[in-house]
Amino acid sequence: MLDFLGESFLSVSARWQGELHPILSYICLYDVLRQLNFKGKFLELGGGYSTVLAANIFNPQEVSIASVDLNPSKYNRILNSVHSKQRFLSSISSIQAPTVTLAEAFAGLEAVRVSLKDFDRAAVELSIRKFISSENISKQFTDLIFSENGDDLKEIIMSHPSYVGDLKFYEGTKSLLGTAYCSYLVERNYKADAIFFDCGEVSSIGEWHLMWQTIQIGGFALLHDIYYPKSIKNFLVATYIDLSPNWSILYTDSQSTQGALIAQRVA
Repeated sequence: MLDFLGESFLSVSARWQGELHPILSYICLYDVLRQLNFKGKFLELGGGYSTVLAANIFNPQEVSIASVDLNPSKYNRILNSVHSKQRFLSSISSIQAPTVTLAEAFAGLEAVRVSLKDFDRAAVELSIRKFISSENISKQFTDLIFSENGDDLKEIIMSHPSYVGDLKFYEGTKSLLGTAYCSYLVERNYKADAIFFDCGEVSSIGEWHLMWQTIQIGGFALLHDIYYPKSIKNFLVATYIDLSPNWSILYTDSQSTQGALIAQRVA
């Protein structure tokens, strides 16, 4: 495992310097779990450097790692060979499947919007400001959250460049048009001790909507890409977690442009 981690860091230093700050975020998130002596089922929605790092940080006798990732070919460059990729993926539970359908992604966006409307408007605006760099934009999103329907919010989310690019990928593979793995898990009453929500710009909010209740009370939710406008992946989910009495935020990465947080489910 340490060899795999070394290979992944080699690829960062050689070609992918933009991955350095995310890796620092992953280290911080995982170290919170390590300090809490985390044990149990760790599910990652997505995969990549974070998966390689998790396999090194956590004791395999105490933590089982599963990664749902439609595109494991990325490990060819992360681990610098097809052979290393195959060896690494055989050491964890690797599921090559879409996480949610396109309909589930849109349903998740609306469900989170409606959930946010249950909170005081001023509290929502104050909270969302933590995850948006502009006060004017945070007010705009608060208006969209409290509008009569979610069409305008959906439109502005879908116009974001990272969403557009991600949607093209998923539509090209038809991976959001059929059945998907999160629903499969929910139907089988799956329970996790920690879930890392770090998949696509399109899918993450739908994954949250389907999966957060599968996290055991006392378990953990990890989010990457929590800051808008860098990303639209998890800033609304982060806002909900910040407001919800069901969650307690243990750590927030405020230094990287993507940002990250880890929260514990308390109810």
